[in-house]
Amino acid sequence: LVDPANFNYYARVVSLTSVRAALGAFNASEECMAFIDISTAFLQTDRYDESVVKYVKLKDPLGSGETFYFRQLGSLYGERSAPALWERTISTWIVEQGFVQGKNDPCCFYHPLRIFRLTLYVDDLKLISTKANILWLHNLLVKRFETRELVWIEPGVTEDYLGMEISMDCHRNVFVSMQEYSLKLVKYMETEMTQSVSFTTPAPFADNNNEIDETLLDRNQTAQFQKALGCIGWLVSCIRLDLAYTYSRIAQDMSQPNKSSWVRLIHAIKYIKGTSTLAGFIPCKAKGEKPIWTCFCDSDQSSDRSARNQGKCRYGSIVTVHGFPVHYKTQTTSVAMAQPSMGTDGNVCTSSTEAEIYGCSNAATHAMHVSYIAEELGYDFPKPFVMLMDNAAAEVFCNNTASYTRLKHIDLRQQWVALIRNSGIMVPKHIDTKLNLADMFTKGLTGITLQEMTGKVLTKMLPFLNNDDEGL
Repeated sequence: LVDPANFNYYARVVSLTSVRAALGAFNASEECMAFIDISTAFLQTDRYDESVVKYVKLKDPLGSGETFYFRQLGSLYGERSAPALWERTISTWIVEQGFVQGKNDPCCFYHPLRIFRLTLYVDDLKLISTKANILWLHNLLVKRFETRELVWIEPGVTEDYLGMEISMDCHRNVFVSMQEYSLKLVKYMETEMTQSVSFTTPAPFADNNNEIDETLLDRNQTAQFQKALGCIGWLVSCIRLDLAYTYSRIAQDMSQPNKSSWVRLIHAIKYIKGTSTLAGFIPCKAKGEKPIWTCFCDSDQSSDRSARNQGKCRYGSIVTVHGFPVHYKTQTTSVAMAQPSMGTDGNVCTSSTEAEIYGCSNAATHAMHVSYIAEELGYDFPKPFVMLMDNAAAEVFCNNTASYTRLKHIDLRQQWVALIRNSGIMVPKHIDTKLNLADMFTKGLTGITLQEMTGKVLTKMLPFLNNDDEGL
C-alpha cells in the first residue's frame, strides 16, 4: 500500500536548454533526427523486486461489500512513485545500450562510439545520429517496450514536440516554431480583444506610476490573466525569446494583476497573433562543420521604475549555436553583489559599468552551464569562450587592466570576480550595441530595432494549414 521508507520521488525531464542545444547543433547533411513515443510508459516499468510488497485495495464492484487485496507487481498510473520508477527504468535501459548519461542533465545521453545523441522527456525520445544508428536503437527499443511509430524529420514532415513544431524544408534546413500553440492562445483570448489589429511590439510599458491603473482584476479575470500569461511563459521557455522581456515585466503582477497588467497582456497577445509564424532556424551545415557557439551579455541600470521592480537593474544574456538560441535569460536578481552579505537582491548599482559587470557575471555562469550540456551531448564548446558585451569599462574590469575608484565598494576577493577575470574560462570582447543580442532582454525594444534583433535569432516561415481547434 505504501512505497519503501525514504523513497526518492523526484523524476527529471530534459531541460529545454538541452533540447535547443541538440537541435541547434544538428547537422542535416550528415545525420538524421527522429522522435519516438513509448506507449503507456508507466505500465512498462521494471517489475518490482521480490522484496517490495505492495497491495492494491479494491472494493467489490458488484456491491457485495467485500474488499479485495491484489499484490502489485509493477508501477501504476496515478501512483506518486510512477514517474520516478519510469525514469529509472528507461534511463537504466538506455545506459545498458552503451550510452553515457549526463551529470548536469541526466536526461541527456551520448553514445561516443556511434556518435548518437538522445534526449528524454518522460516517454518522448529525441534521437540524433545516422539513420543506421537510429534504426539499430529502434530495433532494440521495440523488443523491450511498446512504442508508437518512429517519426523521421524530413521535408514535408512536421512533428509536435513539447508544443514546438519541428519541420524541415527541401534544402534540409530545420525550423522550430509554435504556430498552433500561439493561435490557440489567441483564440482563447479573442473575446477580450476588442480590435482585431495585430501589434509589432510585444507590449508598451509606462514606468511613470501616475499612468498605471492599480485597480485589481476580479477573481474570474485574474484566473484568465494567469492562464494566458502562463501560456506566454511556455512560449518563452520553448523558443519565443522575443517575448522574454515582456513576459518578465508582466509576470511581476502575476499574483495581484491590475487593469494595467491586463492591458499589457492583451497587447502582448495581439503581438503574438501577428508573429505566430516566427521560428528558430537551423541551417543545413557542411559535412564536418563544427558548432559555432556565441555568448552575449547586457544590463540596464534601473530604468524599470515600476512599483514592483523599484529601480532594480535588469540583466540579460543569450548563448546561440549557429545563430539558433540555446539559452537566454532576463532577470533582476544576480549571482554577483558588491559584498556577500548584501544578498542576491540587495544591489543598488551606482553606474552602468557596475550593472554591466554584474550582468557579465550572471551571463558567464549561464554560459558555463551550456558548455557542460554541450560536452555531455558530444559537442565541442570553446575554452575559453568569448563573452560579447557593449560596455568598454566593464570589459576593462574583466581584463583587470585598470582600477576604478567608483567601484571600490566591490569586494574583489569574491568568487564571481575571479570567474570573470579567469582568462582560461572567459574572454570579454566589445561589440556594438546594435549587434548585442542580449539587448532584447534588458529593454523594451520597439519598431525597427526590435525587428532587426528578432531577425537575428528568429525567422518568419509559412503558416501551417492544419491548425486544429483543440483548446489550451
